[in-house]
Order: sequence, then C-alpha cells, then structure tokens
Amino acid sequence: MTRTRRGVILVGRGARAATRGLDFARTLAETLAPEGWRWEVPHLDSAEALEAAAADATRARVDALLVAGGDGTLRNAVRGALASGAPRTDALPRIGLLPFGTVNCVARDLGMPRSTLPLLPHILDALRSGRTRPYDLAFVERNGTREPFLLSVGFGLEGAAIQATTPEAKRRWGAAAFIAAGFRLDLSRLPRVRVEAPGISLEGTQVTIVNSAHYGGPFQPFRGSSHDGLLDLLVHSKPTHLGLLGVCLRAAAGRLPGLRLRELEVRAIDRAAFHWDGDDAGTLEPGESIRIRVEPNALAFY
Repeated sequence: MTRTRRGVILVGRGARAATRGLDFARTLAETLAPEGWRWEVPHLDSAEALEAAAADATRARVDALLVAGGDGTLRNAVRGALASGAPRTDALPRIGLLPFGTVNCVARDLGMPRSTLPLLPHILDALRSGRTRPYDLAFVERNGTREPFLLSVGFGLEGAAIQATTPEAKRRWGAAAFIAAGFRLDLSRLPRVRVEAPGISLEGTQVTIVNSAHYGGPFQPFRGSSHDGLLDLLVHSKPTHLGLLGVCLRAAAGRLPGLRLRELEVRAIDRAAFHWDGDDAGTLEPGESIRIRVEPNALAFY
C-alpha cells in the first residue's frame, strides 16, 4: 500500500516566481499523485504570510517543503521554519528550492538547474530518493534576537549601496544594480566599522562576511564553500572608486583575499547601514555591536 506523504509549496510574490512556481506546482502534483504525494500551495500575499506558512509546515512535520522564488524568498522560508519552535535546526524540514528568482546564489551553490525543463526531473529524483545536500546556516545575533542568513551580510559601503537601490532596479538588473549604486556613493563619507575575532582586530568602511560559495550571481570570489562550516571575511579600510572596480574584477576572477573564521563581532564606530542576503537590514548605531556566527550543515536541501 502506498504511504501518503505530504508536501507544501511556498511560492514567492515576484511575478516570475509566481507564474513559474504555480505552473511547476501543478505539474509536480500531477506527476507524484500516483506515488502517494499530496501537495498544498497556500495563498501568500506577503513575506510575513510566507514565514507563517513555513512555520506551520515545520510544526506539521511535512515530508517536504518546496520554496519557489529567489534567495530572499528562501531566507524568509528558513526564518519562518526557525520561528516554529523547532528545538534544533536538525528538526527543520528538508527544503526543496525551485530557483525562480533574480540571482539564485543558493541554487548555484547546490549545482541546481535553473530552468524548468531540467529542474523537474532533478526535484523528482531528489524526492524519490530522499537525497539531500547540506548547507551551512549563518546568524546575526543582535539585542537578544538572531536573524538567519544564507549568503552574506555587509556593512558600510555595501549596506549604503543596497539602501540606495530601488526594488525595481534590483528586479531589472540584479547584482549590477548594487554595483552601480556603489559607484554613485561619496566614498569619502562612508562610516567606520570595527571587526573583532580571536587574534583579529580590523577597521574599515567596507566589511563583507560571506557564507555561500557564490556571491552576487555567478561569481565565486573566495575559497570557501556553503558547507565548510566557515565564513569568509573581507575588510577594506578606505575604498576608492578605482579600488572598487579592482575588487569587482578580482571577485569575477575568484581572487579576493579573505580571512576564514567561524564567528566574529562587528561594532559600529559611526552610524552604519548593513544588509543580509541583499536586503536592507537597517543601521547600527555608534557603539552598537552584533555577533555573527555559522552553524555547519544546519540545512538539508533536496
């Protein structure tokens, strides 16, 4: 007798994710119905609704949680799953990513196809075999709370550039929109940030901490991977526009120098904007500090 298995598909709000995600969900449900799979596609009209649906799926201990969208949608789903009250990250559901976003760095890290035709057999094979791949999960700990991130956090130049990028420009140009915004900034007025870790004390106006192998799309600027239990740290003291161009070129060539560590503390000397996973996270006030750490292999992706 075929065992009934339950899956939930969360579809992001972006036009591309919504159209392709709903079409994919229908095809997947029809294909797997004879094998006992039953799929739910809840209506989601906000990021908060998506997080709530992910929390509900985690509490219900569904057999699979699929997320259709980009890296930001995936982060919201992980955030919701963590808010479910699961005692440990190993109690989170296995997640299947349907990469219908703009940049799709996590999908690139996982070596996933990003077009619908090869994606369907990839997901079907993973669901049938139960095969998953590990992925590190990093956290920003601030004022007694912790926020997860999958890709990166950035302070100073990066945070200001993301605050200056409109949602329309991000959808249209992807990572290039952030680069363009960075070149328009007055780099002489960037805030200072200090980074502290065992044996490390650095100050800069551009601080980048990366958890993933890919950064800003197809680029792999550092030596690390998304399942090595380490973060990559890059600090620039006084970036110039010419130096910023050099950083972009070295990133494209995979030649950025960086330190590798498990956790660190970031303290704002001046009021500093910051981001997580390419989304504006607000500002750090002068003297305010946050701790960043990584939990190795905390996630399992189909």
